[in-house]
Order: sequence, then structure tokens, then C-alpha cells
Amino acid sequence: MARRLAGLAGRRRASVFVLSWWSEHLLARAMADERFRAHLFRFVDVFPALRGPEEVLSHLQSEFDGVAAPWWFRAGLALGAFPGGRGVTASVARRSIDRMAHQFVVGTEPHEVAAAVGRMWEQAGMRVVRMSAAHHDRVLAMTSHLPHLIAYTIVGTATALGDDLKSEVIAFSAGGFRDFTRIAASDPVMWRDIFLKNREAVLDVIQRFSEDLTALQRAIRRGEGETLEDWFTRTRAIRRSVIEAKQA
Repeated sequence: MARRLAGLAGRRRASVFVLSWWSEHLLARAMADERFRAHLFRFVDVFPALRGPEEVLSHLQSEFDGVAAPWWFRAGLALGAFPGGRGVTASVARRSIDRMAHQFVVGTEPHEVAAAVGRMWEQAGMRVVRMSAAHHDRVLAMTSHLPHLIAYTIVGTATALGDDLKSEVIAFSAGGFRDFTRIAASDPVMWRDIFLKNREAVLDVIQRFSEDLTALQRAIRRGEGETLEDWFTRTRAIRRSVIEAKQA
């Protein structure tokens, strides 16, 4: 059905100032470009949680940063830099997503809609994993939210050093610190919202991390080399598991 709609979009000469033009061209682009489709669907997933034009524009810019997109899509994002432009961009995004939802999703009950969305993702080449919202929050708090928080903290600590030491930290940055700076360069508005909207899961994993960090601090202070080696050996095994799962 989506491909048929995309084909129809190519035959109709709708104006760029007509809402249907945007939704139809988004569909056509999504069907033709796998990477664009993945980022578009991911943005659609988080869209209901966004509050106001500023968050919508910020998440759009972050999600499609570095992603090849047609000129009209880039123009829509650039419009947000002008007075009143954020509201226009957010409105077009909201109404386009609503139109696409009516075209893609079939079902009146939550389980029917979930099944339809799952099939849509699978047809796009994605692997669908079903889990409860609470479990999802706990998993993402560990695999995504905590690493970002740690990166923000480490880089923030480095920027608080004296000017001479700070310049040397930058000059002698090794791979580990560079990786942290890459993560810490993520969109601050988006991550502010992620931490606040998932605070319970985030605070729980921070507590666990703090306890582990205290244990390592104690081992270092007491010169407990065997404890440190055992810890590092176990975490090294996790790295191998990540590589075997093709997540590295």
C-alpha cells in the first residue's frame, strides 16, 4: 500500500504549499531510501512525546544530522531559523505524520495497531523486539542514557580544569576521551528531555553505577589489584558479546 501511495505521489502535481505534497513526498522518499526511512520512522516513534515547536525542530535536526535528504526537506528544517518558522515546521511535521499514520496503520485496537506497526518495520528490514514500556526504559537507561550522562560528566570535568591543564587534555586526547567527546556533542535539548522524561529508570541505573564506582574506588585506594583485574576481565567479556551480536 505504501509503495502504491508513493507511486501516486509521483504522478500528481501537488504544490509544495499543499500539505498533501509533503506527506506524499515523505512517503516516496522513505520507500526509495532505506536510511532516510529508518530515521523518519524513528522520529515518528518519539514524536508523540515532544512538547512544542522547539522540541520538534531540535529532534528533527538531531535525527537527520548527516543523513542525505532532498532539498525540500532541508528547506523545511532551515525554515525553523526564521521568526515564526519553528511553528510552521512543527505544524507541517505533525499534520504530515498524522496523514501518514492514517495511510500506514490499520487497526482500531492497540494490539492490532502494534502488530501493524511491527509488520511495517519488518518490511523495512528492521528487527522488531517487543517489550513492556517499563522494561524498555530500564534497558535504554543502561545502554544509552547512562553512557551519555557519563560522557557529559567526563567532558564537563575536563572543561572545569585550569586553562593550562585543559589545553593539554585536548592536545593529548586518546581514543577513549575522543569517544566521550563525540557522545557529549549530542543535542543538549534532546538529552535534557530524555533524562527528565525517564528520570525513574535513569536514577535507578545511576544509583547502581555509583555503587560500582565506589567499589572500584575502594579497590584502588586499598591496592586490591586482584579485584580490579577480575572486574576488568568480566567487562572485557561483555565487549566480546557485543561484537558477536554485531552491535559494535
